[in-house]
Amino acid sequence: LKVVRPPQVQFFRDKARVVYYHEDRQTNQIDGVVGFLPDPSRSGNKLLITGEANMNIRNIKGSGKQLGLQWRRVNKGSVILNGEYVHPNLFGTPFELGTRFGLLKQDSSFITIQPRVQLAYNTIRHGRFSVFTEWRNSRILSTASPQSLRALDLADARTNTYGLNYLWNNLDDFYFPRKGRLVELQLAAGRKKLLRNPVLEKEFYDTLEVNTTQLSLGMRLENFFRVGKNSALLARLRGEALLNDQIFINDMYRIGGLASLRGFDEYFFFASTYGIGTLEYRLFTAEDSYVLLFYDQGYYRSDLEQSKAEGLPLGVGGGISFSTGAGIFQLVYSVGKSEQQPMSLRASKIHFGITSKF
Repeated sequence: LKVVRPPQVQFFRDKARVVYYHEDRQTNQIDGVVGFLPDPSRSGNKLLITGEANMNIRNIKGSGKQLGLQWRRVNKGSVILNGEYVHPNLFGTPFELGTRFGLLKQDSSFITIQPRVQLAYNTIRHGRFSVFTEWRNSRILSTASPQSLRALDLADARTNTYGLNYLWNNLDDFYFPRKGRLVELQLAAGRKKLLRNPVLEKEFYDTLEVNTTQLSLGMRLENFFRVGKNSALLARLRGEALLNDQIFINDMYRIGGLASLRGFDEYFFFASTYGIGTLEYRLFTAEDSYVLLFYDQGYYRSDLEQSKAEGLPLGVGGGISFSTGAGIFQLVYSVGKSEQQPMSLRASKIHFGITSKF
């Protein structure tokens, strides 16, 4: 709903009645994004085309139930598939039941399946507490290199975790916020069990801890400051940390790209710990259209047993977002700099897409 004018209080026969003036908003969403990136695996000025498609049904038959699907092609041979279903007011209570499913196929190296079930409770003002359990099963593909397995870069593993999540959100608009704050904190703990891979000798696992305790921490802080009448400044800090004595590539977080650290290929960095700070200025030309300039500063650390690494990548750029008859069109141009990628226009990224609401 969207409030179109302030509410009124009417008094009649010793009773008071509050009258709200609102109109429906279109919140169901279908969108797609296409990315044009330099292809590092081919010589010359060849381009790598990546893509993303999303569908979010946020109010099924007026009941508040939500269904979401996401498909992403990150690079050659790498695909992501995510799904989510949310059922509010479970059995007439203020509790909300949610389920998630995630699948990641990383080229010819590994595949990870990650389902999750959570139960949430919405507080009276802006907050939501959640408890969840998650099962993560990561398997090495038969085409993976035995050298990577022996170097402890990859491993078959199954992880069961339990966690807590807290979200506080008082942004003034769901799609185009100009002021307000969002805070999200998450803590999870569980057991990780290594699974024997038939490629390796049985004795190889004698030197490893088969069962270990794993902790993960997550944080997201966003603050929108109104700057003048038609502009806003977004200050955002987000990060995650994975704590375990034995961390492998297929355990790690993946950052880079339009949704995290702009100016780099999708999932360019593998990190056991990372943080990304963002400053983004938005100049609104209409209620649902704006021009943006941004600066992303990242930090990441990789705690692989044989090859530890860390870095401070950054990304800068700009873009536009405006409403059309077919939906909201967005275009973002970005350039990134890291130890692996110099600041160069030849390595710039262009993403554009359209969001249709119904």
